[in-house]
Amino acid sequence: MSELDQIEFAEREGDASMRERIDNASMLQRQATTAITLVLAGAGAALLFAARGAGSFGGVEAGSISIALWLFAIAALLVRKCLAADEYPAAYNLPLDLIHDEHSLVDIRRARLEKLDERIREAILKNDDRARWLNRCYYASAATPLIGLCAMAAWVGFSAAAAVCSAA
Repeated sequence: MSELDQIEFAEREGDASMRERIDNASMLQRQATTAITLVLAGAGAALLFAARGAGSFGGVEAGSISIALWLFAIAALLVRKCLAADEYPAAYNLPLDLIHDEHSLVDIRRARLEKLDERIREAILKNDDRARWLNRCYYASAATPLIGLCAMAAWVGFSAAAAVCSAA
């Protein structure tokens, strides 16, 4: 295989790899958008449930408010770590960056491949970081019932302690 054939092969593979990274980033964005929609719906429902018992405040309302606050915190994390607009490596070079009269076409193509390799590695890191945070938000969302139960238990314990103190 000639040097030019190797370069052409590497360019095709590199371009395909970069497109795949961009597709992966888009998929992560869609998943985060779906997750935040569900999380915010749950937070709103928990607030509505807590507000329904406006005349009295007990363990259920404490649990509902805790769940809402927990879910709003998860939503904020999703925005900050997965959805916020951020720089992403470009798929291709700027055209004028590829014109250099003092270098051969082979040298220019090799330099392009080096830059493409850097952009692919940067995209992998960004996608891995977003996926890691998205998974953390999934796990935190799955723990939501525990947050509500802990808040309810704490409220019941606090109420019992307050009753004992007021009776004494």
